[in-house]
Amino acid sequence: FGVKSIYNENNQSIQFDAGLYTNIEREIFIQIFYNDILYQYESDLKVFQNLADGFRHQINFTPKAQAKIIIEYIDPSIRKDSQLPIKFHGQRYAERYQNVLKHFGHRFIGKIFKTPTFCSICKDFLWGFTYKGFQCQQCDYVVHKDCYDRCVHPCTGQKYADIGIMKAHHFQYQQFSLQIIFCDHDGSFIKPGHLYKCTQCSMVVHRRCQSKVGNYCGYQGNPLELYQIWKAKHKSNRDYNYQYNGDLCEIYSKVYKSDRPNHIKKEVIRRRSRINQSNTTSAFNINEIQFLQQLGFGMTGKVYLVKCDQSYYAMKTFRKNLILEGQNLEYVESERDILIQCRSNPFIIQLFYTFHNVERLFFLMEVARAGTLLNILAYQAFEPLQEDRIVFYSGEVICALMFLHSKRIVYRDLKPENIFMFEDGHIKLGDFGLSKQNVDIYHKTKTLCGTAEYIAYEIYHRDFYDENVDWWSLGILIFELSTFKTPFYAYNSTDIRRNVLLNPIIYPKTMIKETKQIISALLERDPRRRLGNIISPHGLLKDQPFFQEPYTLNAIENRRVRPPWTPTSLISFKPKTKAPQLSELDQKDAILLSSAPVDAFSNFAYFDPNIITFL
Repeated sequence: FGVKSIYNENNQSIQFDAGLYTNIEREIFIQIFYNDILYQYESDLKVFQNLADGFRHQINFTPKAQAKIIIEYIDPSIRKDSQLPIKFHGQRYAERYQNVLKHFGHRFIGKIFKTPTFCSICKDFLWGFTYKGFQCQQCDYVVHKDCYDRCVHPCTGQKYADIGIMKAHHFQYQQFSLQIIFCDHDGSFIKPGHLYKCTQCSMVVHRRCQSKVGNYCGYQGNPLELYQIWKAKHKSNRDYNYQYNGDLCEIYSKVYKSDRPNHIKKEVIRRRSRINQSNTTSAFNINEIQFLQQLGFGMTGKVYLVKCDQSYYAMKTFRKNLILEGQNLEYVESERDILIQCRSNPFIIQLFYTFHNVERLFFLMEVARAGTLLNILAYQAFEPLQEDRIVFYSGEVICALMFLHSKRIVYRDLKPENIFMFEDGHIKLGDFGLSKQNVDIYHKTKTLCGTAEYIAYEIYHRDFYDENVDWWSLGILIFELSTFKTPFYAYNSTDIRRNVLLNPIIYPKTMIKETKQIISALLERDPRRRLGNIISPHGLLKDQPFFQEPYTLNAIENRRVRPPWTPTSLISFKPKTKAPQLSELDQKDAILLSSAPVDAFSNFAYFDPNIITFL
């Protein structure tokens, strides 16, 4: 008693002091005046305490009415993940973690150089997609992959007391000169007026590299031998190769005007002339495609709604230079191959054509006019999905995953963003950029990849894994469809990983028993016990009480049951006032693209033999 709180329109909440620290007993009264009727709810604080789990709950008013509310207790002295507000997020992006080559404190990752650069060890040329190099993420030191373990000095800031290489360079500014000089540290061209030279050992560097060069001036010993001895004594140290989530596509802001070796210059001119040809390859003319609107975008590409020959398609585009810079060509080709294997499967997005021109790769696919499941959740928030819809969507996802697993394909990126809704209420799985072929219980993989909230326990644990990681992600999906929140949610990926590895799952007290049962079985941390594994003690997916008449898994798989809901808001086929256009490739990217192997995309084109006409 004694505390009167008003509904706050800004954050859509009623806040009040629970009185727990001052031992004040509270009773809760909620009054809503609507259509000349006063609705009232009465309870005591203990009921609210039991429901303060951050999830949605239903309360009953007098006269007869219901409301959905989220009750949160925030301890001012503690900030826990379970107390984080349910805030509907935007699109979550998947990540693929890249190998880091570690040596002498350096952390080398692969990089495509857009300007003429030379290896700091062997002095050979590095430029473009043919002459790939590696650069230290801490000090910018540049090497070939074959040269990284020949580096004879430690990275900036790394101290190896047992080795004793601690003599600093003495760099001095050099007078302005038009002479073409390359940095001995990061291998790139030094612009006139930016040259510094060591007065002791004659090393030349950029102005920006002075502070990044290690303290090894004039050292005459054999540091590699000493470093190997040091590594043997410090095996627990992190000077060993590991996985790193970094930007592989960092580029310079412009192309410096500097000479390249003659054979490189001739090759650039020859291929550059080819780039200036019309936008036509494989009997395909991009100018005959009508762009209607942009449907979405990802880390490496965009998706457009397009019209061609009275038919409508979702066209996914990738810029070739970004694909090559990010070392993603293998994954794009794998996505195409997987979609080809899945043609005619009713639970997977259908691919009609793939083709390319000199600048881009294209996928033409069927259009999901109701968007993605993420769009549905955003529109629905925070009214919960009906249980029959959760069961139906989960069943169709299971059918898609079972088909993929029968083809020895692990999906690895299940989430609402990749589940597409069609106008008839059915859903299909799409976006196979992280999928991997030829995986089963005898042939496992270890790549650390996925969307943070959906990554399986064994992936975070750095174990070898198989298709059972998809069943973990299904458990996360059902939990999110039921609560609008993932079970291990946190504000950053580090805390999410910790939650997955260590923390128990907190279920809403009002969650239906059958839903909780299937989620807990799917989120078994031991993949051998996980539901979906044929040896799981939880039995088979089709036998779970979660799937009840009429929505049994068998009925869903054979399309004997109609979707429980059909969307009413569909993507319009009418063109936007300002139609989207493909951006032009700038000069430095065009020159860089000319360094790609001639046959890099030679086998990319595909058309569905069941399609009779196109263009």
